[in-house]
Amino acid sequence: METNRSESAAPDAPRSGAPAPPFLDRGDGNVPRDDTRPSWTRKQWSTRRAVMDRLRLWQSTGYQCLWVTLTSAPTSTDKRLRANFQTLKKRIERQLHFPDVKYICVDTREGYGVLHMVWAWKDPNPTKVASFYIPFDWLQAAWRDIHGAFHVNLKRIGTRDRDARRLSRYIVAQYCGGQNALVRVSQSRMSYPLPRMRAQLLAMLKGLPERYEEGGRLMKLGPAEHDIEAFSQAFNQALWRTFKQTWERLVRTRSCQAYGVTFVWTDGELRRL
Repeated sequence: METNRSESAAPDAPRSGAPAPPFLDRGDGNVPRDDTRPSWTRKQWSTRRAVMDRLRLWQSTGYQCLWVTLTSAPTSTDKRLRANFQTLKKRIERQLHFPDVKYICVDTREGYGVLHMVWAWKDPNPTKVASFYIPFDWLQAAWRDIHGAFHVNLKRIGTRDRDARRLSRYIVAQYCGGQNALVRVSQSRMSYPLPRMRAQLLAMLKGLPERYEEGGRLMKLGPAEHDIEAFSQAFNQALWRTFKQTWERLVRTRSCQAYGVTFVWTDGELRRL
């Protein structure tokens, strides 16, 4: 239950006037190091990908990210929980002077309902790497005032790719494991249309002439020439491995390479150079 987790996390959370919250995965034991992956549903995998893609984009474009958990009051409805979060977001922007906070939110049905979120904010001064700071006491009091619930959690997220991978996996494995636990995923407007970027990249890789040229060369080199079914399976597996690698690169840099071809995202489209 999130209630117990929030209580145990509270002593480590920042207090007014205290240093910024600790970086996730920097020895504080928030995310287990066990890499064992359970069997997930399509919805769980898409949730993990949504969190991870947005984290990678924010990390690569200078945003500072916080992992925030807000619990719900016993009398709250789903609609009220999400509406109260928007009220909290406006209060943060107005009182703490963090305009245009971005977010992705995983809404689960633990207890009376819990919002697991990543908040992202970009300081106009790029030299400030830890200026996005929300005092734990302030967050707890504000959420209790707005929503009537007491338990919250707050951690800073590191800037490395493994931070994005491990946090996205942890959120799904820890909080979305039950059949009905995961309700919905919502997010603020993104500076890049990640779903469209992903769809365009996959379509272009599938139809890339260089991909088939490479497949033809490989087929002539070995026994796959006499086993069309095995070759087809290996050919498709190679596509998905290539797609995974190029997609990660595209999210972080807006450019990638596959089969000797360079792609860039520019003017709202993925283009081949």
